[in-house]
Amino acid sequence: MGRELINRITKKKSGVYLSTHSSNDDAPFHSVHIKFLSDIYDTKGQKGLDKEIIKMLHEYASLRGQHHSLQKYYYALNSPVNDKIYKEYINKINDYYNTLTDEDKKTLWSSNKTDRANKYHEYENYMRDEMYGKMAIKCTEYDLIMDRLKDSRGSDLYKFNYYKNLISKVLDVSEEYGVDFDTKIPFQDFGSDDETAYGVMSSFSNYYKDILKGLNINVDNISTDSWSDGKYIITINDKDTFETYAWENINGVIDNIESMKEQIKIKEGDISYE
Repeated sequence: MGRELINRITKKKSGVYLSTHSSNDDAPFHSVHIKFLSDIYDTKGQKGLDKEIIKMLHEYASLRGQHHSLQKYYYALNSPVNDKIYKEYINKINDYYNTLTDEDKKTLWSSNKTDRANKYHEYENYMRDEMYGKMAIKCTEYDLIMDRLKDSRGSDLYKFNYYKNLISKVLDVSEEYGVDFDTKIPFQDFGSDDETAYGVMSSFSNYYKDILKGLNINVDNISTDSWSDGKYIITINDKDTFETYAWENINGVIDNIESMKEQIKIKEGDISYE
């Protein structure tokens, strides 16, 4: 069975184009408008497009060449976490499959499926969609890294690793806390220490502390106070203060972490890039 080979991805006003050809023929690469990718980009934005391309690359397509439009997908596919995510979700799908009876399995690809066979397909589709979404987070990570590198000075490799480490920790902790940066108010369910004392809301203090800890930056104490609706003051080690907001975007969080690191006198060389 052939695979679709892709050597360039282009976004235009008229939609998303792939430079592609099939591995089954010798025809040259040619640019094709892909309607379903264009529709996804129009409705779900860059993250939706990234997730769909990651799905394609796992199921029936492959990258060719080193065009800059492909680099984020190479980055995501080659990330160690990619294999970990894949194994986790495929194992869950296989576990569900093993609960089917022989009769259920016989009808999986027929037009007269059992109820359990139908539920298996629903479950598999849901889990694969969630799996590809998690894998595509690495595409977002790559975009954020490259955006930071535009204005940075010094060794590109050093800075790349620096931002890779920092941004991956921000994204990982944000996922753990259920922070969705695609919403207008990502930290709507977060509050000050007083507001989170009864466990109803998530804690800004714990959120930032977990990110700093992941960067090997330990603080003696961290607290959060509210000074206006949706506006907060974070205090580290009883002296350094930082403003944050319920509507803070991911770049704002990254800026906050960099400011915190600088204020508590942590040298960049002390941060592990493992």
